[in-house]
Amino acid sequence: MEAVLEQPITGDAPVHLEGLGKEYGHFTALKALDLTVAQGTSLGFLGPNGAGKSTTIKIMTNLIRPSRGRASLFGIDVRREPTRALARIGAVIETPEFYGYLSPLETLAYAGRLRGMSSKDLHSRSETVLKEVKLTDWADHRIQEFSKGMKQRLAIAQSLLNEPDLLILDEPTSGLDPRGMAEVRDVIKSLKDQGRTIFMSSHLLGEVQEVCDDVARAGTLPGRRHIGDPGHVPSPRDGAGPRGPGGFARSRGGQGQRRLHRRPPDLRRRRGTGARP
Repeated sequence: MEAVLEQPITGDAPVHLEGLGKEYGHFTALKALDLTVAQGTSLGFLGPNGAGKSTTIKIMTNLIRPSRGRASLFGIDVRREPTRALARIGAVIETPEFYGYLSPLETLAYAGRLRGMSSKDLHSRSETVLKEVKLTDWADHRIQEFSKGMKQRLAIAQSLLNEPDLLILDEPTSGLDPRGMAEVRDVIKSLKDQGRTIFMSSHLLGEVQEVCDDVARAGTLPGRRHIGDPGHVPSPRDGAGPRGPGGFARSRGGQGQRRLHRRPPDLRRRRGTGARP
């Protein structure tokens, strides 16, 4: 069974990437990526450093231009109508940085004003998002006192200010200690349980398995992948469909194969070490 749908899910899908590629001179950062993510899916975009994960996300958020192909969010072309396409998303890209002398409330107020939010909405949403990321007790503290994990949670809170329908996270646990990873992981799980669509890149398979419904491997191999259709790629429990080592379904897309993973039933969940208040 090939990982290709006869009738692709496109239309108003939260994420639809078509023939996406990027070159920097003679270096190919992204060869040819086709990917569709359905509403309500939590997708792990998995791959080692240099596989093109951040490049893909920067193209999706209109930070860089693709060399070829097209990226659409909710059916809107990111290059042609960036304001409309990005209006319904929240994103944390690479390592977040904040003014250390500001508090989380002041930082969110600054970000909200840039988005054109009213003072009333800002006050209400700031309290809500800080509660979601478990930073309510730190709302008036200076950010320079925060650990890296707390700053990462604050970045997620900032991305939630506009109540986005799609949350894009670029390596959200990168560089964190085990406690910080657990804190961020718990926040993402909570957002997933609310039914949000999440596109999360990572090079850590264990982190992706903990919080995501499905996984697509980043790389330079061509091929088409549609995420969110339960009948699309057989689960390891089904006992059907071609498999590679470890229960990976195979996708044929030109040269080589790209391995697509769904969580095996016997995977042991890692336990976090708890979250800071």
